[in-house]
Amino acid sequence: MEEIENYNLTLTSQPFDGELRRGRGAKFIYDEDNKIMGSASGKSVYDLNGNKIALYSRTEKTEDGGKKVKQRIYDAEGGEYRLADGKFYRYGKLCGTVEVTERNAAHIILLTAMALFLTAVIIFTALIGTPFDGRPIADIKDENGSWEAQTVVGVFDDKVLPGSGGEYGFIVRNPHDVTLYYSFSIRARYVGELETDYFPITFRLKMNNAVIGTQSWLTAEELNYSELLILPESEQAFGLEWRWAFDGGNDENDTLIGADGGKISLVLELTAQAGDN
Repeated sequence: MEEIENYNLTLTSQPFDGELRRGRGAKFIYDEDNKIMGSASGKSVYDLNGNKIALYSRTEKTEDGGKKVKQRIYDAEGGEYRLADGKFYRYGKLCGTVEVTERNAAHIILLTAMALFLTAVIIFTALIGTPFDGRPIADIKDENGSWEAQTVVGVFDDKVLPGSGGEYGFIVRNPHDVTLYYSFSIRARYVGELETDYFPITFRLKMNNAVIGTQSWLTAEELNYSELLILPESEQAFGLEWRWAFDGGNDENDTLIGADGGKISLVLELTAQAGDN
């Protein structure tokens, strides 16, 4: 068939009838004559029939002319495939390129609320053995009810992508007749096949509608407060602001995380102890 002449069969060992099938979430691989060889995603390499011929195994960092380049390694029968900076290597030899999508809000794969969540891990300590005869030191709730009754606390909007942001509100109530002193921090983690320490979202914490400390946006590691207090039988309203800057200087990492399709998780930690009064 004439259509087959428009394709490169190097990666396709099974009979090909000219009906191209791209792997799910994959981008086309082109040879030097601009003929399609197959397709590659973050997890797999596919032939022209859409069959998986290699699976992602790891990511390695190399230098090319002083520039740090990440290589995705795919294990295949007979050797390795590598994808680095849009270049596709088969058994160590450059054999094609992978289409590159312009970075903009319309083309970056969205991380939805289903993949983004905040797990509330609440740790309470007190200066006495059993705080308040077994009663909780503080009550914490959001618009969906108390944290204690929720397994997962939703923090993000429906669409989370570069340029988006929002605010998660919650209330801390001290039901006792003593002052509570507490600390607040979050731990963030990206979980996916992409090996990276980069976390794209920054934060600010508001207490009673006023930003605590600095107006600057902070990383998860930087957002750490101690020696906060709440008076007896009173409550304080908090707002955890978040944003994913559209032009945050990490275009490549933002795009890689979107394409990788992993999960972003946050652990919110509040440690409280009772005062002397």
